[in-house]
Formats: sequence, C-alpha cells, structure tokens
Amino acid sequence: MKIAFCLNNEDKIKSINDWTVIKIYEYNGTVARKVQEIFSNESNLRSIKEKQNFAKKVISSLGDCKMLAASNISGVFFTALECAGFEMWEVEGDIDDVLKSFIPMMDNSKPKITDANPYLIQNEEGVLTFNLKEALIKNPDSSSKKLLLPLLKETSFFQMSVLCGHIPPWFETTLDDMGFKCNVVELDSKLFKAVIEKKVCSS
Repeated sequence: MKIAFCLNNEDKIKSINDWTVIKIYEYNGTVARKVQEIFSNESNLRSIKEKQNFAKKVISSLGDCKMLAASNISGVFFTALECAGFEMWEVEGDIDDVLKSFIPMMDNSKPKITDANPYLIQNEEGVLTFNLKEALIKNPDSSSKKLLLPLLKETSFFQMSVLCGHIPPWFETTLDDMGFKCNVVELDSKLFKAVIEKKVCSS
C-alpha cells in the first residue's frame, strides 16, 4: 500500500495548501520505502482555476497512490482529492514518527477478521469482504438491511465485497443514494458477490 505525505524541507508534515514536497512511501509489512517525490513550484496561485489545475496535476502525478496525509486538508485540494477517491488523514509531526504510526494499519500480511463482526474480513487496508449469506443463516431474525446498513454508514473502506444468496432489492436505490456504486458477479447458482465502491467524481 502507498501513502503520500505533504512535507516541508525539514521533513515535517505540512498543510495540503503549504507544502514543499510530497513524498510517497510504499509499505511492505512493517517496512516503509520511499518510492517517489513531487516538488511544488506553484507558490503564487491566485485564481480558483489555477488552484484546480494545479491540484489535478499533482493528483495525476500521484499515480496509483490513493492515500494522502497532511497537517490540514481543505479548500480546492480537498475537493479534488475527495472526487478522485482518496483516503485522507490529518496528522502532525516528523515524517519518521508519522511513518511508524501508520505501520499497524498498513501491515496487511494476513487477512484480519474484525473482533466486532465475525462475518467481516479485512483483506487489506480499505478492502473488505462481508459474508451476508452466512450472517443471515446464523441470525435468521435479522435482515440484510439491519446487518449491512450500519457497516456502510460507519465503516471506512474503498471496496466491500458482499457475499449473498440473492441481491437485496434495496441495493439499487439505497446504495446510489448513499454515494456508492455496485457491480454484481454471479459466483455460482446460489452465490453472488456484490462489489460496493464509493463513487468517484468525474472531471
């Protein structure tokens, strides 16, 4: 997993609107390796259009990195990052300390079964699988809405795969209203996988 940090020349975390360099680190277990640097040469942007164009250029330079940390994330950059589907964190401190603080979240060597929900598996950061079919079998008095809606509202994720015996009819309208899109894959005659992702704003 990769994450970008907004920094100054002393490697201290800076605001998304006041950085000198963005450094991208890739985590392999508990080890973080710097893989890219992006330098800012746009210190006197005046108009909203100029700021929007600069934000688009920076986001394009980040490539497949979809996580970013800064001391403050607001304004035009926040909107652009949100529309591009970024996971964002506001943090403070030196880069070495901040890198260490992200290790528990980035160590994806094993799938993690959440303590609170035995039917929810974290495959990697932000990528989840929820076994709705098994959850309904073990909880016959419940419903797909009661089991899933709290997860969709309260859990941070990029992608959630829902395993189910049939696609709940409320998916079509409710997911769209909540800002999600859903693609369905038929695994066999009695099992479907609904892949739920956040919608990404178009440019």
